[in-house]
Amino acid sequence: MCCVGSASNLDEMQEKAVKSPAKPLVIVAGAGSGKTTTLVRRVAYICQKGWVQPHQVLAVTHTTKSAAELKHRLSSLDPSLAAVQCHTIHAAAWRIYSQFHALSGDERQLNLVKSTFGMVKEAHLVSTRSVTVENEKVLDLMAEIEVARANGETSASYQGWALRQKRQTSVTYLSVVETWDAYEKLKTKHGVLDFADVLEKATFIVEHTPAGDTVRDRWQSLVVDEYQDTDIAQERLLNALRNGRDLHAVVGDPRQTIYSFKGASKSVLERSMKEPGATVVHLTASWRCANAIVELANKVIGKSYGPALTAPRAGGAWSLEEAATEADELDAIIAKISEWRSKGIAHNKIAVLYRFNSQQGRIEAALAQHCVPFQTSGGESFLKKKELIEILTPFGKHARQQPDENGVDLIRKIASASGFDPEKPPAGAGAQRMRWENTNALLELCETSGHISAGDLLAYLLELVKSDHHNGVVVSTVHAAKGLEYDAVVVAGVMEGQFPSVYSTSIEDIEEERRLLYVAITRAKNELLLTGSLLRGKRRGKLSRHLVSVAATRKTSTSSSRSTAAYRPSAKLAAELDAMFECGTCHRKLSGASAREVKRCSGPCLTGDMKKKWVLAKNWRDGLAIESKVTPEQVASDRSLFHFVVTGEKSRGFQVELPSLWPAD
Repeated sequence: MCCVGSASNLDEMQEKAVKSPAKPLVIVAGAGSGKTTTLVRRVAYICQKGWVQPHQVLAVTHTTKSAAELKHRLSSLDPSLAAVQCHTIHAAAWRIYSQFHALSGDERQLNLVKSTFGMVKEAHLVSTRSVTVENEKVLDLMAEIEVARANGETSASYQGWALRQKRQTSVTYLSVVETWDAYEKLKTKHGVLDFADVLEKATFIVEHTPAGDTVRDRWQSLVVDEYQDTDIAQERLLNALRNGRDLHAVVGDPRQTIYSFKGASKSVLERSMKEPGATVVHLTASWRCANAIVELANKVIGKSYGPALTAPRAGGAWSLEEAATEADELDAIIAKISEWRSKGIAHNKIAVLYRFNSQQGRIEAALAQHCVPFQTSGGESFLKKKELIEILTPFGKHARQQPDENGVDLIRKIASASGFDPEKPPAGAGAQRMRWENTNALLELCETSGHISAGDLLAYLLELVKSDHHNGVVVSTVHAAKGLEYDAVVVAGVMEGQFPSVYSTSIEDIEEERRLLYVAITRAKNELLLTGSLLRGKRRGKLSRHLVSVAATRKTSTSSSRSTAAYRPSAKLAAELDAMFECGTCHRKLSGASAREVKRCSGPCLTGDMKKKWVLAKNWRDGLAIESKVTPEQVASDRSLFHFVVTGEKSRGFQVELPSLWPAD
């Protein structure tokens, strides 16, 4: 067995974690702090000490790719460590179920259905006695059922849980329950399990059957990577497998908890850190990020997550630029990429990260127009998305037949015929909303071409489709970039409504958006550009609240370590424009006549008697939602409720009769 002592190039805290005693170990690993190296060395150490044999160790990850990487690094460190079992949580659960179901009393082996879309679609059609249903609605139903099950809920408990959590969905709570019940019956009818079933059955086997003793004896030590991405249902299985043993280690970073929309719970890692007798080691040295990047990341994330990151490596540079328009923002991105290329940074060492898929098309178009090769993290160019192909295919046919017709008008008509309404975005942040956002982004992309003929617009779009390369600048969402690193990074759209997301309505949601921005920043090793536009279409923008403190101290400087930080506001907009139409409470830009009338942007920002009316109206709305078993937004959107409180008038988003909640003034 190889040596894992100080000669193994570990820093002080990494070595402390590796050589911790045989007690529960929690490694809180900051971005770029070498968590995988530390985890691999820890496994080697406990085997070297004879506390456990390699084949008795189960290493759990959250993706197949990371499980394979962990397996490779263990076997490369020492051939004997190839015996360590490295699996995703669902793969481990399937092994337990498939090998021990008979011993647990199951009558028959059930098959695993890897894609549940078809069955959920059938279940919805059965429950509603419908003939057709949009695929996006099925995806939203699937997502809602999955996140509920990740939180340990059942169809019977779902509605109460959803109301307590104030779940914002494009589907009704009742529709979720009815589809869920029908889906469970279909699985029983066909004799199949989904991944959540496997997780539940594996947990039952370990916790409640004689076979559980065999499972627990097989794995004497459990190590878990990316523990902050663990959900409640997964935590229960891991705790059952651990069976109270002290030789247990988890690695995670509370600053990188960004998957609550999939069911991941930050409380899981927090509980492990508070376990009596556990050793908690903080890896704070970011070997990935240079000093300037680390300093910025620390300012953004704040002081509520434990010890700040430190930077053993000096240097680095970042800049923040608010452009006047989206076109100016894209120009700034292209200019910065050109600057980085002149410094010798390869295209594939540069990433442009964004918050929403709707940003992807403009970024790709700008790169293509300037002959910058690019690749997409998911392998799918914006214009190749299914919902856009459904619009572009008939557009292409019409454009070839009538090339002189107005291209923008034509593609608008086709989008409208497909059901797209620019004035009615679906509620929530699910697949239906994403389809709307992507369609809207396509139309905005086409509109930038001006009064262009259909033939010319088709040629332009076809050129963009062909511009997808394999060794170019990486274009990716921030979520997809987690765990990756690049020499230079652009984070586009660092404005309110994107960081934090417009869908973030609670304190918890907004804090997760802070963590998401932190993750984006810490993908950069040496160079970073943060960009936003003060005007998006006809909408005024404002810098993300998570960067306000950074902008407040903006100075261009070069320290002795050669790290630089710069902030460059646009010179194209007069300063007085920023002060016009600001909310008197939060200073966000006002949008709409109602907001400008009372100088407040939304209900929570109202004051005095208006505030009292808002509380009365909101309580009425939420109470009616509970009674009707729907989401509050499906009774009346926050914006419509705000309009009603201010004007006493019913707007389009008000789905019920006007209430009489207070006497007329």
